Amino acid sequence: MSNTTLRDHLTAIINSAVSRAVDEALAAYKHVLSASIDGGGATTKVDKSAPASGPPKKRRKGARRDPKAIEITVAAVLAFVEQSPGLRAEQIAKGVGGDKGDISDALARLRAAKKVKTKGHKRSMTYSI
Repeated sequence: MSNTTLRDHLTAIINSAVSRAVDEALAAYKHVLSASIDGGGATTKVDKSAPASGPPKKRRKGARRDPKAIEITVAAVLAFVEQSPGLRAEQIAKGVGGDKGDISDALARLRAAKKVKTKGHKRSMTYSI
């Protein structure tokens, strides 16, 4: 097998794995988000016939995030950086979606764990694996 064919084959495998990981992370993120909107398993009865209240409400200032939600956000950001290296934090936040503060926190956690490499300083910092 030539180097080009092997590289193409490995690239296809990696892209498939990253795509699957992103899909699973987003599904888990949606599940955690919907559980938190529904009250996180509270025993109160909800009137299903009532109209939806609109988009999910933001956390109040100073409220803690669910640790599972943090893990899911970190996994989604890591998968996105693997798939699209060389982007700045604003571009990653736009690509992943969600709260910019949550994405910034996830990037800080990934930097601290040395799971991403950085290049540049401040707003010009780019991320790769």
